[in-house]
Amino acid sequence: MYRFLLRPKWILFHVVVFSAAVGMLGLARWQWNRHLERDAFVANVRDKEQLPATDLAPLLISATPAEIEYRTVAAAGAYIAGQQLVEILQTQNGVNG
Repeated sequence: MYRFLLRPKWILFHVVVFSAAVGMLGLARWQWNRHLERDAFVANVRDKEQLPATDLAPLLISATPAEIEYRTVAAAGAYIAGQQLVEILQTQNGVNG
């Protein structure tokens, strides 16, 4: 009754469907891992944002860039009226900023 399922085109169809299912499961796992990585990144940023503001000068001397990243810092200085430079509509690495 189901003997037609043993024909080459039906066997090929089953192999293609099985391969597609395995591929989709692999993509689902990749997407889940990407979600977990993103959650860890967001948690890291939130943790560093909760730290109190620190003076910037000592951090630049002793801390690594990873320790400074996403930290709230305080900086003090004075404007020099004759030497101000204003840049408008500048891009960096193709991103407006």
